[in-house]
Amino acid sequence: MRKPAIALAAAIAVGGAGLMAMSVRAATEDVTLPAGYRTGMVQYTVVDRTTMTSQTFTFDLRDQKLPVVYDSVGKDTFMKSLDCLRPRGLMVSFGQSSGPVGPVDLGIFAQKGSLFFTRPTLNTYAAARGDLLAMAKDLFDVVLSGAVKIEINQTYPLKEAAQAHRDLESRKTVGSTVFTV
Repeated sequence: MRKPAIALAAAIAVGGAGLMAMSVRAATEDVTLPAGYRTGMVQYTVVDRTTMTSQTFTFDLRDQKLPVVYDSVGKDTFMKSLDCLRPRGLMVSFGQSSGPVGPVDLGIFAQKGSLFFTRPTLNTYAAARGDLLAMAKDLFDVVLSGAVKIEINQTYPLKEAAQAHRDLESRKTVGSTVFTV
């Protein structure tokens, strides 16, 4: 029996790692991916991995809460991400591009509906060499199949590394950034 598509939010839509993570997730599960997460009105594309078809729709996060939120932004989106979760929802925090979240009163998870929280790291999941190799194989299989596209949105000559870092820090970049030599 096929699992129904689930809606999820990702406060990572403009980052290279985030775009790739969400496209990997879409290639392996039936999920909905957001565009415009920060506005309250979110456009989602439902991806059906069996038929590789999609359908886009919009809804207001104030009216519909989500079972899962992936957040790689950190400080700037942490509380907004919690606000998107339905009771017993799961918050996955895996980055801090806007800075670390800082101390959190654990009572907030109870107040917002018995929420679950995790902060996964690659080092934990890939601690055993066999796990690392299996995950790498899965990733490359999905990329090579064409189900996941890794887009390079901007390149900088290596001699312009300082400018590239300034652009990244000021959020002038979108998606993946690569140095050329």
